[in-house]
Amino acid sequence: MADLNGYVKLYRQMIRWGWYRDISVKVLFLHCLLMANYQQADWCGITIQRGSFVTSIEELSQQTGLTVQNTRTALKKLTSTGNSTNKQQTANKQQTGKLTTNEENKEKKNNKEYIEVEEGVSSDCRKQLKELYPDMDWDAYDNEDFIIRPVNSYSGRKVVMLSVVQEDILLNELGTVETFEYYISKLADFIISKNANIKNHFATILKWSKEDEGV
Repeated sequence: MADLNGYVKLYRQMIRWGWYRDISVKVLFLHCLLMANYQQADWCGITIQRGSFVTSIEELSQQTGLTVQNTRTALKKLTSTGNSTNKQQTANKQQTGKLTTNEENKEKKNNKEYIEVEEGVSSDCRKQLKELYPDMDWDAYDNEDFIIRPVNSYSGRKVVMLSVVQEDILLNELGTVETFEYYISKLADFIISKNANIKNHFATILKWSKEDEGV
């Protein structure tokens, strides 16, 4: 358990942070800020550096009140933008997490909102994605990460449907969280205003981004 004495600085500029409106990511990030060691420590023969702490997905889920899936997704988003790193300690199934602050780095599965469509879970789809994006760390994903569900984003308005894997690919392809949010918002506005029935949201965003690059 982290030393609960003292306090952490929280800059008001955080409201301009790309993940600020993503409730799960914001909750997890703030929790990590409060949990991180303020000085070097030892744990089971491992040196835990300042700004790091030992935890697991399950522990983070219990401590924050987020579901395990939302916790895993939020952590991947923080890692994708350099706000955190994690190193697996396989001997004890714990993770050493390192928090990177902005200054340093300038679910509901049982809910019907989770739609398990063929394109999201088929082996052919997974094989195709792995062939198209060989540099992805595919060992980090499990079966649930291929399930299509509403994007956990305010701008998505619960109408944009992507899997965790598709979100991560788009973040890598688009380059920034702001660009990702722009296309999520654009697609949500299009679906709502046109009452459009778009089968593949992932492919649509990629298509739009490629078209914009050509302008």
